Amino acid sequence: MLDSEDSEEETKQEALPGTSWNELSIIERVGLNSVEMSEKDLETAFCQIALAFRCDRYTLRQRLQAEEHARNLAEENIQLELTRGKETLETLKGLCLDSERSKILQRLELSLDILSGTVERIFNTAEVLGAVHQEARVSRAVELMVAHVDNLRRRHDRHVAALDEAKKIIQQQNSWTMDPRVSPGL
Repeated sequence: MLDSEDSEEETKQEALPGTSWNELSIIERVGLNSVEMSEKDLETAFCQIALAFRCDRYTLRQRLQAEEHARNLAEENIQLELTRGKETLETLKGLCLDSERSKILQRLELSLDILSGTVERIFNTAEVLGAVHQEARVSRAVELMVAHVDNLRRRHDRHVAALDEAKKIIQQQNSWTMDPRVSPGL
């Protein structure tokens, strides 16, 4: 039985054939989504992701400034339109003399106030959502990097154990050749 994360992965993988290579993230390009990777594939993917992080670092400040500018501009435009709507509503209030239309304009004013607060919450939520999406992308890359480091650690431990074993054998051989009671032919 697949959990929701596995089924989401399969859905993404099924959608990939129609996606162009340039639209794929570096994680999808190096095949991090595959369940099992050989040590060599893992090392290759690690190198590619490390290079991608280095390259991204060069343009990060400009991209961040551009995105902040676009967000600020969108917020300013929405606030400007809300302000214009409120000003138009105030103009209508001055022209409207009967109570029934005044009540309608009051409801419209309340709706504009609610809309203003809702837009502010949407801005905040969108920013948090963007941060969570980025965290998910980075989390996959970090997962691959941790797996690579674990492989390196295991390889290092095997090499250390083999080196220790070789040292013991050499020490034993040296002690045998140094011991006059042991004949060299044994």
